Amino acid sequence: MDHEDYRQAEIRFYLHHYNELSEGHMPLRKPTDPSSYTEFWGAKLGNHYMPIAARFETPIQLKVDIDRAIQRLTPTEQLVILACSIDQRSFSECAYWLDKADGDVAIIQERAVARMARFLSKHAPQS
Repeated sequence: MDHEDYRQAEIRFYLHHYNELSEGHMPLRKPTDPSSYTEFWGAKLGNHYMPIAARFETPIQLKVDIDRAIQRLTPTEQLVILACSIDQRSFSECAYWLDKADGDVAIIQERAVARMARFLSKHAPQS
């Protein structure tokens, strides 16, 4: 997968969650309290693109799911967590668990599709 393919895949995945498009995935539920949740997306950087994480309402749940995701990584893959948080405090709590996780993990906090796509295309695996 080249840089352009990877960028397009990430944009589709990102827009899917914001627009609740039906592409074979369950749409995210609308938050009941927009000030108290953090949304996360995951992508394996390696031989293929694969979303691995959706939405987490608690840091503990995030830690458990991220640990499981890291265990599935191959030696050539990096787990990138894409975060969009309305509430900075909840984002910081989740980032703490990511910092404690074992594995090659990168975390970014972004709101704009274009900025996130640029990050991913820059870090996409070389073909």
